[in-house]
Amino acid sequence: MRNYCHTSLITALCWKVFGITENGKYIVSAMWLSLWAASSPLGGVIGALIAGWGQDRFGRRKTFVIASIFQAATITICYLASQVSGYHAKNAVYFVGKTIHGTAVGVLIPCAQVYASEVLPVQLRGSIQSLLMPFKLLGQLVAAVVIRSEASNPNPNAYRIPIAMQWVFSIIPLGLCVVLPESPIWLMRKSRWEATEKAAARLDGQELKHEGTTYIDIFRGPENRRRTFIVAFAGMVPPLTGLPLLGHSSYFTQLLGVTAENATTVFIGGVVAGLIANFVAFYFLTRIGRRPLLITGMAVVGFFYLTTGIVAIWPGDPAAWYTAAAWTTITIIAGLSAWPACYAVAGETSSLMLRGKNSGVGWFANALATFNLALVYPYIYNPDVGNLGGKTSFVAAGLSLIGSLIAWFIVPEMKNRTPIEIDRMFGARLPTRKFRSYDPASSP
Repeated sequence: MRNYCHTSLITALCWKVFGITENGKYIVSAMWLSLWAASSPLGGVIGALIAGWGQDRFGRRKTFVIASIFQAATITICYLASQVSGYHAKNAVYFVGKTIHGTAVGVLIPCAQVYASEVLPVQLRGSIQSLLMPFKLLGQLVAAVVIRSEASNPNPNAYRIPIAMQWVFSIIPLGLCVVLPESPIWLMRKSRWEATEKAAARLDGQELKHEGTTYIDIFRGPENRRRTFIVAFAGMVPPLTGLPLLGHSSYFTQLLGVTAENATTVFIGGVVAGLIANFVAFYFLTRIGRRPLLITGMAVVGFFYLTTGIVAIWPGDPAAWYTAAAWTTITIIAGLSAWPACYAVAGETSSLMLRGKNSGVGWFANALATFNLALVYPYIYNPDVGNLGGKTSFVAAGLSLIGSLIAWFIVPEMKNRTPIEIDRMFGARLPTRKFRSYDPASSP
């Protein structure tokens, strides 16, 4: 829903309501475009910290229920923002609504990741956790399809339709809470043994007992610091590979000269291709592993961003259409590799004892990186400020290639490893590239 909410505004549907005129055309000013893009990640920063504390104190399920209800309520603020008089006032109200909504979503995502990592068997853990990215793309797809259907609607309030659709999707997490039990691991930490047995019987899972933890514990000792740094880096992979920029692709390509309808159509095609790629990636995660997908995927994505920046040196229709095609290709490549792999790495790296706090830190890093890049990118490419257009891709290329290099040094391979085996490997301080060949039978 975070990506859905932003996609619904960065289109021609909202320009006359929230935009300004520039050379006879309506555009969204760089200031508000930047603030809107950064608002959900800013809320996510706050939400990630609340999630780590809330799910350890109240449980995964109860925290999920509260956050689900809260995020549904905050959609109302975004829906009614245009009713406020004054250009800056209505834009500010929408910013506040998106920030609060982002806070709720920032609680939901870590809760979902922690819950999945605690109840799933090893064989399904990586594939199921990598579903986070397809669902993000699904949010963009639904928004884009609704927007495309309303592209010819002359009503200036047509932008409300995709926002209202979010209430429909808000039912899904609440429905899941009705049928899913509380995490047995959390129940054991609270010494609720009877409830633990019932939850475990419903899930047929395996539990480990551990004591309460604090955020200080995730930085205590070289082993925990190493794991925390890997989780934080994994959380930053999507923004490093340009996800905040790709989220603007429909608006961005229109600035380069592609018509609004064609830009939205290309955007929809890219999201559909990315969704398919993410599901195909399930096979690659189980056969190839997390580390090679992460390193290679970020490197190839960086290469395509680099070519886009080079082509943009000679502006025109060919450059605009190459950018649209290259960004679609990037969505497919990242969907096949880096994006699903990073979520699997983030879910597997932390110990069960510290998983709630580590997950919060990972999503804090994700939201913080997304916030900063979403804030900066519009000032680089928007015509009323930096006006660099397609050359903005040089920034994304550099970040992707640097991320690939960092992954090569710090991210180990944990495919098909149990939590106990992963604990032993980190406890033994194995070098990153020795994880794949580790033999638990020869370990004491």
